[in-house]
Amino acid sequence: MKIAIDCVAKGYATHEQVAEFVGLSTENWKQYYENFQEGNLDRIPKVLKTLVPARDLRFLAGFTDEQLHGLVRALDSSLQEQLGNLLWRAFSVWEYQVKQAEARR
Repeated sequence: MKIAIDCVAKGYATHEQVAEFVGLSTENWKQYYENFQEGNLDRIPKVLKTLVPARDLRFLAGFTDEQLHGLVRALDSSLQEQLGNLLWRAFSVWEYQVKQAEARR
């Protein structure tokens, strides 16, 4: 994204060219670019601020509030699933260890 933003900012490419390059409609690219230029990091949800390196937060500023909250929802869902899998594995290992200890008695 940095290259795409720099190309538009320095006049090396048009919004239309960059939109095609990044796979967005021109309208969506312009919205992202405008939000990025505004650079309002206060709009970024706290959970994303803790997960994304500080130097990259500015790229999140390009997304709309709705997109940012959708990202948080997707992240929450993914984290919950991963936690569920982790707990299942932990209990499986624990049960295995208990059975091994009982077998040694």
